[in-house]
Amino acid sequence: MGNRCCANSPDENDVTIAPTRDAGNEFEFASPSSPPQQALQKKTVAASEAQSVESSSASTSASVAQGRPVGQPQPPRAAVFIVGGDSRTKPQSKVTAEVFDVASRKFVELPPLIAPHGPYSAAAAAAGKLYIFGGSSHSEAVDTCSRFDPDTWTWELMAPMPTPRMACTAVNVAGNIFVCGGAQGGTVSTVDKMATVDTMNDLDIVEQFDPRTNVWKSMTPMSSVRSYCASASAELMLYVLGGCSSRGKCALSVCERFAPRHKRWELVAPLNTPRHSCAATTLKDTLFVYGGNDGTDDLRSGELHSPGANSWTMMPTPLPSPRANCLMVGIVGELYVFGGHSSSGSLDSGERLDARGDQLECLPNMLAKRSWCVGASWTQSERTKIRKVDIEPDVPHGSSPS
Repeated sequence: MGNRCCANSPDENDVTIAPTRDAGNEFEFASPSSPPQQALQKKTVAASEAQSVESSSASTSASVAQGRPVGQPQPPRAAVFIVGGDSRTKPQSKVTAEVFDVASRKFVELPPLIAPHGPYSAAAAAAGKLYIFGGSSHSEAVDTCSRFDPDTWTWELMAPMPTPRMACTAVNVAGNIFVCGGAQGGTVSTVDKMATVDTMNDLDIVEQFDPRTNVWKSMTPMSSVRSYCASASAELMLYVLGGCSSRGKCALSVCERFAPRHKRWELVAPLNTPRHSCAATTLKDTLFVYGGNDGTDDLRSGELHSPGANSWTMMPTPLPSPRANCLMVGIVGELYVFGGHSSSGSLDSGERLDARGDQLECLPNMLAKRSWCVGASWTQSERTKIRKVDIEPDVPHGSSPS
């Protein structure tokens, strides 16, 4: 096994790791002190491209004014957006967000959210934009839905969720976003422990959001209630796995999937290790789950699931340290894990793993320690590849955007 994780993580403003892909034509983010308009800049421009950039100075100025890269009206080709969370030992007064450039290995702060989400929110990306759902504010579940546009570098509010909730999960399936499970009520501590599960009302509710129309639809509920679960999509199906249940125990090994075309949930192979507060993602229709808590201890282990085999296999490489409530995304054929917390407190560390699980690399520290952080990956190719599965609503909510 190759493990390039070092004991002393570099400071977030002292990034020295060189890009490893297509260094001749990539963007890198400016330093965190730069204004949002200049947060994305072209790293190198070939001589043949320089003249065209100069001749289009007017359009370039307009792009900069909208927070776009200098000389090119697109953000970098691959990035991870990381939102929210708290430091557990020093709660943040407002939710912050940052973006990680996969090529340059640098972080840049995003504008703050314009509405409360707090910890326990969920996130997904669709059509080149990032969406944040629910969360908690003053120990109450919220119905807020916020959207970040990388082109304009701004947040805006979308139609609220029909059901306020915290500790839910969200995933994009064929262009629609499904928000599943979560909880209402209970006593929430954002300092030294997760919500008191046995006083919360866990949910089996599933709601679908269409980013194109800004409309919500109620979908077939899950087969069981659960909060602090994870989700991912594979083969145009929605998978929900693990979590907690106020009607049963914490943690769960149950994994179920939903076929939007048929509006039907079915159980699939359970996890090898019961876990809540874990992170899940997909690479080429293979599901991965890492971290979480087994009801007693935070976990380092990971598992992968092949839909064809319908079985879970333990990953050969565990995380360097246990972590729960972290973010994991699959992007450019690799797994990236950020933030979360362990017994030592909230984390600002991150790791990159290859899809086989036999190579691990430590990444530069995030700009802030983030427990209960959420986010999503973003690539240029995914931005232009829009698929949609039309689903008849059970109950429609919301309205078309103005």
